[in-house]
Amino acid sequence: MSKTTDLSAERQILPTELRRLEAVALRGRDRTDAIAEANRRLQQARLPRLSPTTVGGWFEKGTPARDFEILWGLVEVLVEWSGQPPADTFTGHDRAKATARWTSTKELWKTRWEQAKAPRSVAAPPGIPAVSHYVGRPIGEFDDRLVLDDLEVHPALAANKRLGALPAYVTREFDTRLGSVVAAAADGQSGIAILVGGSSTGKTRACWEAVKNLPDGWRLWHPIEPDQPTAVISNLDLVAPQTVVWLNEAQHYLLHQHHSAQVASGLRGLLSNLERGPVLVLGTIWPALGRPH
Repeated sequence: MSKTTDLSAERQILPTELRRLEAVALRGRDRTDAIAEANRRLQQARLPRLSPTTVGGWFEKGTPARDFEILWGLVEVLVEWSGQPPADTFTGHDRAKATARWTSTKELWKTRWEQAKAPRSVAAPPGIPAVSHYVGRPIGEFDDRLVLDDLEVHPALAANKRLGALPAYVTREFDTRLGSVVAAAADGQSGIAILVGGSSTGKTRACWEAVKNLPDGWRLWHPIEPDQPTAVISNLDLVAPQTVVWLNEAQHYLLHQHHSAQVASGLRGLLSNLERGPVLVLGTIWPALGRPH
C-alpha cells in the first residue's frame, strides 16, 4: 500500500513566511501602510485592490490569494521594506544582478503560493509521520551514530577506542572565531564559515561541536544525494530559516568542474536574503584545495 502525505505542513509555509517577512519589514510601520502602498501599485497595474480583511486571511488563517499577482503586490512592498532595493535603483551589471535576485524572490513566493493552493491530500494513516517540507532534520536528533555516518566526522583512532567514538573535545584558538559566527546566526544573522586544514585535523568535529547546542528549532542539512552539487542546486528553495547547511569536503560543492558557479550563486542568494534567514553555511576543505590559484 502506498503512503500518502499530509500537505497541511506545506500549507502553513505561506502564512508563516508572510508573518516572518512582515515582522522584518514593518519596523514601526503598520500593516495598513503596506496595504496602501501595495494598492497604489496594483492600481497602476490595473489589478484589484486589497482589503485589510483579505490580507488578514492570508496572514492569520492561511487563506491563499486567488491570484498570485495580487499577493505579490503586497509581498513586493514588504520585501523592499525589509532591505532588498528595487532593481531599477541600480545600473549596469548591478542592475542585472538585482533583477535576477528579484526574479528568484518572486519565484520562491509563487512556489509557496502554489503549495498553499494545492488540493488537500488524504491524511497519512496512523503511525506514518507527515513528511516535512523542509530539508534537513532537527539538530537534537543527531546522536553519535548520525554524527559519524551522516556528518562524516572521523571516529576516534583504534588506539583510543576506550575513549569512545567521540571523545571529549579539546577547544583550540580557532574555535572562538567559529563560535562567534554560530552565535551570530543564533541571534538572527546569517553567516558562513569554512575551516581549512589537513586530513584528520578535526575540522568536521569542530563544526559539529560549534552547532550542536544551537537553540531548539534549528535544523541541519547535509546535501549529498544524488550528488553534492545537484543536491544543493535542486533543494535550496527548501531550506528553512534556522538551518545549518553542512558542506563537508566543500571542494565537491564549490570547486566542481561544471556546477561550482551555480552552487556558489545559490548559497550567496540564500545568505543575502533577509526573509529566509537566519541560515548558517559551514564547510571544510584541505589547504591545497582552498588556496587561491
